[in-house]
Amino acid sequence: MKRKKNLLYIGNKLAAKGNTLSTIESLSLKLQEEGFIVKTASSQKNMGLRMLAMIKAVFNNRKWADVVLIDTYSTLNFQYAVAVATLCRFYH
Repeated sequence: MKRKKNLLYIGNKLAAKGNTLSTIESLSLKLQEEGFIVKTASSQKNMGLRMLAMIKAVFNNRKWADVVLIDTYSTLNFQYAVAVATLCRFYH
């Protein structure tokens, strides 16, 4: 049987802090149910701290992750998507 991929899922995981449930929170659970190993980032409410947590997650999992999924929930958060994608390309 083929090994399932290790997924690093980057996005706004803020439902526990009173925000709307986002795709990262529902899709990551579905992917785990399918047998994938999923790590997620970030649940930081402060946008700057969230960006740092996302960058740290990419750095810490650069050898572990087979795939990085970047979820942009709003236009305002597009900056972190660009930064994370650039970092992923650097480590690839």
